[in-house]
Amino acid sequence: MIIVNADDYGLHPDINLGIDKCISKGYLKSISVSANSKNVDWEKLFNYQEMGILVGTHITLVTEPWKTANYHFRSWKHLLINLFIKPKSFISEIQNEIEWQLSEFKKNKINITHIDSHQHIHISPLIWPLINKLAKDLNIKRIRLPYSPKLSLIRRTLPGLILHLLSKYRKRSYNSAIPCIGIAYSGNNTVKSLEKELALVKDKKAELIVHIAKTGNNAALGAKGYHWQDELDALATTYKLGRLC
Repeated sequence: MIIVNADDYGLHPDINLGIDKCISKGYLKSISVSANSKNVDWEKLFNYQEMGILVGTHITLVTEPWKTANYHFRSWKHLLINLFIKPKSFISEIQNEIEWQLSEFKKNKINITHIDSHQHIHISPLIWPLINKLAKDLNIKRIRLPYSPKLSLIRRTLPGLILHLLSKYRKRSYNSAIPCIGIAYSGNNTVKSLEKELALVKDKKAELIVHIAKTGNNAALGAKGYHWQDELDALATTYKLGRLC
């Protein structure tokens, strides 16, 4: 079984529009929400939950301003530098921000079905214990560990290899995790790349991570090199071809 999950709900109105379109067409059954973003439509998310859509938290500690402290990190690299400079005090601030983001779901009567994060920051060494404990406390069964089912499907960069290996290591303490696909060409998946990855996982359970938007201006969405509309179109075509039914 393939769980198709769209990340980044709330980060930009065009992303929301792309996700809305895919839900209405039946291409998506799972989404992850950046709760500290200004474009989150909580009423719509509640309605999606009532429709059976899985609504999870996309813990966002980078690219968006925090709500509980005066931080705005451009990427995971900048956050980790701060984390290793002052680990004890900063980890407490991270916990406060994560708990605030989770509380927004409760306030809006959304039951969190899964946890993942922007730029996969939740699997980093000092943050993972917080996530693991919070998931247990809140009885959240699904935490994303972004490892690939085959080495050929990892992102072919040093950070991509580290992400895969660290996620596999995390699986030792969270053995119910399922592999992820869509990572190798994240933000640039095509029908060809999706078909290739789906063929490799066959009937096994996996999460397909997609980054989609209804937009003609990729640069405005802030992820350099991502082609959001093209990935949406590739997902739609792959679904229509029966690869995701």
